[in-house]
Amino acid sequence: MKKIKTFSRLCSKYLPFNFLKVFLLKLGSVVIGKNVKIGKNVYIGWNCVIGDDSIIGNNVEFGINVHIGKNVSVGNNVVINNFHIGDNSIIFREVVTEGGRSNLIKAGHHCSIGTRAILDHTSNITIGNYVNMSGVFNTHSSVLNALKRKDVKDEKQNERIYGDIEIGDNTFIGYFVNVNPGIKIGKNCVILSGVNIDKNVGDNTIVFPGETRTIKSDNLTEIIEKQMKLKK
Repeated sequence: MKKIKTFSRLCSKYLPFNFLKVFLLKLGSVVIGKNVKIGKNVYIGWNCVIGDDSIIGNNVEFGINVHIGKNVSVGNNVVINNFHIGDNSIIFREVVTEGGRSNLIKAGHHCSIGTRAILDHTSNITIGNYVNMSGVFNTHSSVLNALKRKDVKDEKQNERIYGDIEIGDNTFIGYFVNVNPGIKIGKNCVILSGVNIDKNVGDNTIVFPGETRTIKSDNLTEIIEKQMKLKK
């Protein structure tokens, strides 16, 4: 039975009609809601769920344990595993999840994962609601293996650093941001492009390249709007 379900999911990848793709995916134990649209060359693996009114782009691969909420858009060339995202969210093109261990990346509702974001599920990543984010999110580091000349193929010598990442509600993270293992970013934060986050960020904080400034949440929108006007 498992082989038949795997074959059904593989065949769905090559069919031209949406209703046939959905039919075979359901035969392959994929849970699919109403009015779901599946693009060309899409593979969906085990323990996957796609909510009502969601749209999956072309050349997409869902590995294992991918749960997509209702009314979610997934762009082209997305490759994700061990990933859950809530309703009314967007995953833009070329987003990738990767990692040496199968932990979970879990995002809330009304989230936006930006183009070419990379999320590492070697440890867990927890993302709040109304988060707009891009960048690279590392939940492990091999720096000690390099410095101590460890054999990368020998797990007994492994001295990787692991750490979960947490991102609070209503937070924006710009392009080319690098978030290191074990980091917690609070609620109502703005992380501007090009920042390397190597320490925790408290609530209601704007992080500029090279400096950190803490402000009250009721001033945050006003400050950002002023910055945008200065650039015009």
